[in-house]
Amino acid sequence: MHNFAVLVVVAAIGLPVPAIADNPLDTPVADRKRAEYEPSGLRAGAFVVYPSVAVRYVHDDNLFADAVGKIDDSIIEYKPAIALESDWTSHWMRVGVDATFGRYADQSAEDYDDLAILAEGRLDITRSSRLKLTARRDSLHQHRYSPDDANGLTPTEFNQDSLAASYERSAGRLPVQLTGKLLSLDYQDTPVLSGQINNDDRDREEILGTARIGLARGGDSVWFVQGQIDSRNYDEQRDDEGLTRNSQGYAIALGAALDFVGPFALEGFVGNIRRDYDDPQFDTIDSIWFGGKLIWHLTAITSLTALAESSIEETTVAGASGIYLRKFGVAVDHELRRNLILHVDTDVWQEDFKDSNREDDLLRASFGANYLINRHLRLMLRYDWRKRSSAQTPARPDDYEINEVSLQVTAQY
Repeated sequence: MHNFAVLVVVAAIGLPVPAIADNPLDTPVADRKRAEYEPSGLRAGAFVVYPSVAVRYVHDDNLFADAVGKIDDSIIEYKPAIALESDWTSHWMRVGVDATFGRYADQSAEDYDDLAILAEGRLDITRSSRLKLTARRDSLHQHRYSPDDANGLTPTEFNQDSLAASYERSAGRLPVQLTGKLLSLDYQDTPVLSGQINNDDRDREEILGTARIGLARGGDSVWFVQGQIDSRNYDEQRDDEGLTRNSQGYAIALGAALDFVGPFALEGFVGNIRRDYDDPQFDTIDSIWFGGKLIWHLTAITSLTALAESSIEETTVAGASGIYLRKFGVAVDHELRRNLILHVDTDVWQEDFKDSNREDDLLRASFGANYLINRHLRLMLRYDWRKRSSAQTPARPDDYEINEVSLQVTAQY
């Protein structure tokens, strides 16, 4: 589910490093701008149109994320997209549509059609302050490896609408970041042999507000206090188990983005996160809220990124009020050649299902290569491994291990 522990990275700039002077130190090697391989787009007055299409082949050795009796299958994803972006000297806007049509070789009931529509804009108030607005609609499906999968004859489909506004002032002794977000989720019923699984009790609206106020301490070092409040309200007063899942939460933390000597960008915060539920059967969740990101440029062409964060997530697992989630990960990017980037990463998710006897550990690892042929064509080869270990009473076969190999070809203009 969606992560509401907001981590906004503020650059902590060290001394210049050869060959990366045009890229901030808070940018990993894989995310650097490579102008000679960026799409040129189609000029339309003061706007540029960026069309693209990708085809991705994936082989999955455990399609339904089963502990035993694994079923493997292959899928081809067709991913067309188009975006219209402004080319103004100040301010900025972008609208776009992209889709992913997935077609399986054998398990055609698992086919899906995902769609996203996006509109966003930025108003440059001054050179150091800006206002950003975003509206987005997604039509998605729930993955079979999700603990909230309904185990129906087809994947559960849902619509997600979001509106967001943010204000940032980066100059001066007191930098400020403010964000507000409204999210609406609408789940479709899932077909089963005996009829349908009612998912109306999962429909909800979420409202989130965050604020960060910093104190610049010289150079690019900033100490800050940040907080968030949110409300999650379900359309139905009680779910199919007779539970009220409405809740309210808040979090507050102290943190710093520090300016070190050397090729580092580092930020972290720690504090308290709390969630209160309307249903008296659910206990209050009161835990440590933390987040951190380190980007270390080991050389001019190799970067290491380490992440850590915690949050409280929604779940529909029977009897559980929510998930206290802790995530830790590390990734390494290496530019073997200017147009050939290698990537390897691994992370650990620790999921504590509150008000239940379930705790899960999710391990993930991947490695791959991204080959930029020219402005208009690129290849991506990737291997992904995922393993869930679930400890719960009574015992259920929710453990799984998945291996995926994928190859994607992207054409863009």
